[in-house]
Amino acid sequence: MNFDGCTKNCILCSRTAAPQPSPAPTQKTCDICVNSAPKRSSNPQLQLFYDCSGDAIKDCLSHSVDKVSGKVSCVFCKDGFMKQTSAAADTCVALGNDFQNCRQGTTDGCLFCIANHTLIKGNGAIANFQKKCDPVASEKRIANCDAYAKPTDADAICNRCLPNFLLSTDGKACTAIPSEQQVCASGYEKSNTNVSCVSCNWVGGWFSVDSIFRADATLLLPQRQICAKQGGGSMMIIIIVILLIVVIVAVVILMRRGKSGNEAELRGSMISKN
Repeated sequence: MNFDGCTKNCILCSRTAAPQPSPAPTQKTCDICVNSAPKRSSNPQLQLFYDCSGDAIKDCLSHSVDKVSGKVSCVFCKDGFMKQTSAAADTCVALGNDFQNCRQGTTDGCLFCIANHTLIKGNGAIANFQKKCDPVASEKRIANCDAYAKPTDADAICNRCLPNFLLSTDGKACTAIPSEQQVCASGYEKSNTNVSCVSCNWVGGWFSVDSIFRADATLLLPQRQICAKQGGGSMMIIIIVILLIVVIVAVVILMRRGKSGNEAELRGSMISKN
């Protein structure tokens, strides 16, 4: 029995067994979805299989699921929100006024700051960063850095680069990823013509559509991901519509020019007759 839960919005796909020649079934489930939630298969024989057709938690960006209980959780809220859990249910609430210059947070502190601002380590035994983010001086900024952190009194380091840039191990540089590797957010690997990733560059439009089966995979050590662009069909339709509009406009202009030319000739002939 076939089930493919990695057709849309999936950022962590898993196979339940190594691929077998047809007509053996293909069975893939999605463990983390973005902009929608994992939804259990309605087939009683596939109760541990999920796709990304479930309703998203309001203002939640990415969702995971406990496959045993079926409980859906919010992994990260959208910018401007933080996750709260009450009665085992996750919600995303707007950041309060004390989260100055913070992009994403938790009840304890900020996770990511807005552009050109940095996380500041809390005092004493507080393990998390403060809720407020401080500006990074222009001469201290790192090119192509998306978010900064300051775990010590030293200069702020980068803790997340802009899409298509790779963060150095010391957090002091973001280097451009070669175009052929931009399919991956991390862990690019190419074997012959087959490309796989530790995680797909879903911010750039690449989502998990398959995985390389490994029996001992876990959420911390997942199966390697096969990534593909999504939404290409819609983009092609838009391009075709634009081209048709351009052609129609061009034809109308030519017809008007032809009509104007004919009217001019007619007026000229009438003048000459007079």
